[in-house]
Amino acid sequence: MHPDSHSNRPTTKGRVGPKSTSHKTPGGTAQGRFYSAIKPAALQSKSVARLQASKATHLMPESIKLAVTHAGLKPLTDSQAQQFSTYAALLEHWNSKLNLTAIRDPKQILERHFVESIFCAQHLVGDPTTLLDFGSGAGFPGIPIAICRDDISITLLESTAKKASFLNEVVRSLGLSSKVFSSRAEAMPASQTYSAVTLRAVDKMELALPAAIARVKRGGHLALMTTTHSNWSSSLGELVQVSSLPLPNSSDRILAQFLKP
Repeated sequence: MHPDSHSNRPTTKGRVGPKSTSHKTPGGTAQGRFYSAIKPAALQSKSVARLQASKATHLMPESIKLAVTHAGLKPLTDSQAQQFSTYAALLEHWNSKLNLTAIRDPKQILERHFVESIFCAQHLVGDPTTLLDFGSGAGFPGIPIAICRDDISITLLESTAKKASFLNEVVRSLGLSSKVFSSRAEAMPASQTYSAVTLRAVDKMELALPAAIARVKRGGHLALMTTTHSNWSSSLGELVQVSSLPLPNSSDRILAQFLKP
């Protein structure tokens, strides 16, 4: 991928987001877009500083660290907590324009989005080295996993261009090495698979599951963040369930993980 120093803030006119590079198959056909995550340090620092100096009500690092500890999870480092705080500020800033998440209350964002995603990061089975966050949307659980697990190479898959632009801005601002693939999963080469694929509950889960499963390599795992009453079991095909864990602060949400033999 080529470096790209363009800003990725939303605008009222024209194209939203940075320039991107095309990912090509051996046959030469462009298949989706991988966004560059490189941004000059000075520009990155200024944009983050502007967010933190704003009147936004985003979550502060200490509040995030306390919530994670109270949920019984491994504590965050100061650096990780600061990354989550910046992520919260970016989410609040962009959410008014893109409707990234229906949850807008900071406490709910902390419990439902951050803590649950951190739980997923700390309980992934199989020691994955590569991970695809399928239908990443606002970045859950992919961005929190990237913050907590720098040992995993992460790709955020999002077909909506404006949401992909938001993800790219988060990756840049937090200094993550994650890639953003702006297209549908079908646009990826058929041979491109991952040792883990994450999928959070979405509409028409029964349609999303086969496409997500196709991206899990043999011996890899699907990590599904869903509810106990969701009707998705008939779409699992050959997958074998290896764990089901209740998510923090919830009576019906779970992290279910499946092996692809």
